[in-house]
Amino acid sequence: MKSWKEAYWLAKFELKESKLSFLFLLLFYLLIILGLISNFESYLDANFVGLDFFFVLLFTYAGIWTKPKHFQVQQMNDELVASPTILMLQQLPITKDLIVKSKFIIYFVYSVPPQILLLISLYIFTPSLHGMIEISSYLVFAIIWLSFGAYIGGVIPASDAGDKASKLKVAVYGVLLLIALIVFFTIFRLFSDHGIVHWTLILAKKWPLLSGASSIILAFIGLNYWQSYMKKMMGKLDYL
Repeated sequence: MKSWKEAYWLAKFELKESKLSFLFLLLFYLLIILGLISNFESYLDANFVGLDFFFVLLFTYAGIWTKPKHFQVQQMNDELVASPTILMLQQLPITKDLIVKSKFIIYFVYSVPPQILLLISLYIFTPSLHGMIEISSYLVFAIIWLSFGAYIGGVIPASDAGDKASKLKVAVYGVLLLIALIVFFTIFRLFSDHGIVHWTLILAKKWPLLSGASSIILAFIGLNYWQSYMKKMMGKLDYL
């Protein structure tokens, strides 16, 4: 617990420099929330892929896209992509464990509050959800997606550690990832009666204990894995 308190103290330096980013993030999520609310009833009928795609982004990458550029992962040289703060912090007498924990705290500060706002607003302002799922089951639905943001979204703070990659390699990987996501969502929809978000609503309603507990376990495992991965990469890469 003490290490997390120290990590929070370290994270505050970056968070204080990012106050304007939180304002942009709030405005961004408010626009997205309005869009989701106005289209969610149609989604429950048609299950179009676009909403599933946006939901995944909102619970992974979207929370940190407003971070100041000098805190984001960028091309450091011809062979290294990393966050500049990682390079700076490693020059100081700070353990890798504290650096890693601070990066995860920053990620959750950016991500969790707007995600909770999204989930609350969606239920309050989508009447069809009231008849479809009880509030207790909707809380499980919220746990499923917040946990998803931990065990899948954990790759976002972990990526701050960096990797050996050229600008071309980063661009190619980005395009391939986007294509893979589009193909996945499209195939899923072709072979399923419901979209991914719709299915998580069904899981939360029919098997609340199982889906809630398994999501929390996955979140715990995922967070430990991504923190371990980040420490490994920081020890492996040459930042000089």
